[in-house]
Amino acid sequence: MKLKLTKNELLLLVRLCSGSGRAGELATATGLAASNASTALRRLKDKGFVELKREGTAKTARLSPAAHARALKELYGSRPRAQIESWLSGHAIEVLVLLAEGGATLALLRAECSCANSTLHSVLNRLYAAGVASRGDERNSLVRITDKAAEAFAKALEVSLSEEVMSRVTKGAAFPVRMRKHTILRAEAPQDSPVLAKTGLTRLLGEGLAAIPVSQEYYYFNLDEEKRKICVEEAFVHALLFDSREQRQNTPILTVFLNKNAARLDFPKLRRLARDYGVGQEFKSLEEVLSHYSQMEGCK
Repeated sequence: MKLKLTKNELLLLVRLCSGSGRAGELATATGLAASNASTALRRLKDKGFVELKREGTAKTARLSPAAHARALKELYGSRPRAQIESWLSGHAIEVLVLLAEGGATLALLRAECSCANSTLHSVLNRLYAAGVASRGDERNSLVRITDKAAEAFAKALEVSLSEEVMSRVTKGAAFPVRMRKHTILRAEAPQDSPVLAKTGLTRLLGEGLAAIPVSQEYYYFNLDEEKRKICVEEAFVHALLFDSREQRQNTPILTVFLNKNAARLDFPKLRRLARDYGVGQEFKSLEEVLSHYSQMEGCK
């Protein structure tokens, strides 16, 4: 999983923040066995953090110019003696990505983090102790990132990983909207993509949405790269999220769809998903329009 770094990988990255080095030199400097260092460097290359170049019989490694590698270097530079390998390893990066959009509730973290709840709470305690994250009081259980460099790193990694997936699974131009580990995009895509699921207006067309199909369709993927079946409620919220970024061009047809299908849609689920995707107010506005419709119908 590209949202995780091992302690070995972090030890090497910390060393590479000071400059490039040969694989053998890096192993010695970090106290790793040569085979373990070599394996970790290959994985870091796959994750876009490191570039490897063969010079004679030796391999030289250096930090990649990718945005997330530069952001990690800035994070380390802001905390040079903080031993980031002790609190950034394992699922900590995944948790930071989930927190990077203004924070998250514990319920959302439990729902979206790929680790067990016990592991999640252990990660959070490490982040609290390191001064990287904090939690509100009993009335406000929102967990937030408190370190700007850590937040910048999480956002840069989210974008880099999303763009890497898009480069593999789409054709031509793609227009993404990102939210934590989720990416909703409008694009042309292969029919047999292993990670993309139809969503938004494309998914709703099959559910009776009154709209004209276009050449580009709406797709969803998450950074875990596990294909999911998108329910109607989530597809609607994805459409609303995209619409909120496009001057609300599709608000009328989404309102009509919501009105026509009110009896079969799960409104508590719609409200929860809308909050999770940051369009809670937009959905509330649609509900107010529906309420107005109902009052008008009752007056006839």
